[in-house]
Amino acid sequence: MEYAKQSGKFSAVGLEERIQDAKALAYFRSEDGHFEGVGGLKRQTRQYVQGIFKKAASPIPADSIPYEIGWIRVTKIGHRFGFKIIRKLVEAAENEGVYLTTEVDNEAIKKFALELGFRQAGHTYPSSQGNSDLLLFVLAPRR
Repeated sequence: MEYAKQSGKFSAVGLEERIQDAKALAYFRSEDGHFEGVGGLKRQTRQYVQGIFKKAASPIPADSIPYEIGWIRVTKIGHRFGFKIIRKLVEAAENEGVYLTTEVDNEAIKKFALELGFRQAGHTYPSSQGNSDLLLFVLAPRR
């Protein structure tokens, strides 16, 4: 949890409870055993999810997407640790719909999302933390 908080990219308020409520957590260790990254498959409130989809003007209905991938943090860039974590979290969603948001300039996460079958839904919108613009990516349910 402390490792995730250090990123400063999301609110630490209530983080412990949100982590306990997550459907899944994923982490990655390198071949030599070093901790290299973390992420979670989050259950958000319906109101929160609808707000994100509305801000992004998503053509995909928010009600069809029960999980959010988030809390992604990796120790090194360029080693595809983020891809491995996101892939594990997609598997944990068990074919249910999943979304993630990322900063407009985070080329790695955008590339990983597209490689895993996500598609951009809507347009950029300002982060509620006010530090950047975000994009919404959605992986539709596979039934």
